Amino acid sequence: MRKLDWYTLTEFAGPFVFGVGVFFLLLVGITLLPDALKMMVREKVPWAVGTQVILYRVPMLLALTVPMAAMFASLMCFSRLSGDGEVVAMRCAGVPVHTIVRAVLAAGAIISAVMCLLSHSLAPASNHRARRILDEYRKLERGTQHVVLRIPSQGMPERVVYITELDLRAREVRGLWILEFRDGQPWQSLFAKRGYWDGKDWVLEKVEHSRMTQEGLRTERIQRVSFDLGRTPEDLERIEFGTDELTTAELLRELEVAEQRKPRDWARGAEIRMEIAGRWAVPWAVLGFAMVGAVLGIRPHRTTRGVALGVSLAIILVYYLVLHTMSILAEQGKLPAALCAWTPNAALYAVGLAGLLSSDK
Repeated sequence: MRKLDWYTLTEFAGPFVFGVGVFFLLLVGITLLPDALKMMVREKVPWAVGTQVILYRVPMLLALTVPMAAMFASLMCFSRLSGDGEVVAMRCAGVPVHTIVRAVLAAGAIISAVMCLLSHSLAPASNHRARRILDEYRKLERGTQHVVLRIPSQGMPERVVYITELDLRAREVRGLWILEFRDGQPWQSLFAKRGYWDGKDWVLEKVEHSRMTQEGLRTERIQRVSFDLGRTPEDLERIEFGTDELTTAELLRELEVAEQRKPRDWARGAEIRMEIAGRWAVPWAVLGFAMVGAVLGIRPHRTTRGVALGVSLAIILVYYLVLHTMSILAEQGKLPAALCAWTPNAALYAVGLAGLLSSDK
C-alpha cells in the first residue's frame, strides 16, 4: 500500500501549499497590512520597522492558516479522486476507505504536532519581539512605565496598584500607589515615592498611609515599611503583555502567581488556563479538519477549488465560533478550560470518524 499512500500524499500536498498561500495572504490583507499602513501613515513609522513587525507576526498567522489549508487540501484531494472514479476503483479492488485516507490523516497528525511547537514557543516569542520593535521605535520600554495591576482583573477589585516607573535592572519602583478594597469599598491606600525589592518583599520609603477606621479616615507617614505586593519585579513586567506574547513556560509562571499569591486573581488565572489549553487543542484541529475534508471529498462528485474554499471557510467559521464561545465560558469560570478547548476538536473527530466508518459499509 505504499504506492497508494504516496499517491494520496502527492494529491494532498499541492492543494495544501496552495491553501496555505491563499489563506495566509487573505489574513495578511485583513489583519496585518491595515495595521501596518496605519502605523506608517499616522505614526510615521519607517517602512523597514513596519516590515519587521509584519514578518514577526507571520508565525501567528501560520497557526491560523494551516488548519484552514488542511481542510481545503483534504477536500480537494479526495474530491478529485472520487470525481475521477478512482475511489470507486480502489473500493472495487478491496481497499477500505480508512486505508485510502490513512496517509493524509497521518500527515494531518504530523502537521498538528509541528503546529503545537509553533503555538507554544515560536509564535508567542515572535509576537513579543514585534511588540518590542515598536516600543523601541517609540522610545518606550514596555512594562516599565505606567504599570497598572488590578486584582482580580475582572469583577470587584481587591487591590489596584499603579506604578509610575518600574526599573527592572535596579528592581525599584518610583511613584507607587496602592488602593485596597473590602466589600467593594476602599478601606486603605498607600503612596510611596520609592520602593525596592529586597528578594522577598517590597521595601517602600517615604510612605503616606491612609486607612478607614471607626473614627474616620486616619493618615500617617512612615519612613520605611515592608509590604507584600504579591508580585515580584518580573511578575509586574509580565502583566503588561498579552497572553499571546508569553511562552507557555512564562504563562505557567504567571498562572502560579495569579492563583497562589494573595490577593488571588481568578480572572487572570482563568484566562491563562484557556490560553494554554487552546495552544494544545487548536493545533490538533488540523487532524480533525483533514478527517472532515476526507469525508466530504470522498463522495462520488467533483468539487472545484472555489467550492472547496467556500466549504472550508464555512466549516472553519463554525469551528472558531464554537471555540470562542467556549473560551468565554472558560474565562468566566463556568466550565473547565480543557473541556472548552477540546470540545470543538471532539466534534470534528466525531463527525470525521462517523463519516469514515459509514463510508466503509
